[in-house]
Amino acid sequence: MRLVISCSIRRFYGVSLSTIKG
Repeated sequence: MRLVISCSIRRFYGVSLSTIKG
């Protein structure tokens, strides 16, 4: 499902941003 993939990518992107910001 596209929704599941989108959610997964968004979560991963959020973690990446947090790591860079952190």
